[in-house]
Amino acid sequence: MGQKISPIGFRTGITLGWQSVWFAPKADYGDFLVEDQKIRRYVDRKFNRQMPKGAVAKIEVIRTRNEVKVTLHSARPGIV
Repeated sequence: MGQKISPIGFRTGITLGWQSVWFAPKADYGDFLVEDQKIRRYVDRKFNRQMPKGAVAKIEVIRTRNEVKVTLHSARPGIV
């Protein structure tokens, strides 16, 4: 018998990309991580928990030096 692993962690970098794409210095890393978590939580509450549901399956966060780009993958784009 094999060990149980997370399928997302197993496939990341091979067939799946990362959910967040950014680099931060040590001083800002924790702040960026918390901000990403807040973005994901907000999108989940706004589109997946309220009616009509937007069915957002994937949230990608891409940061550059001056901006944050959030890409939503949804089964119902007219709702989002």
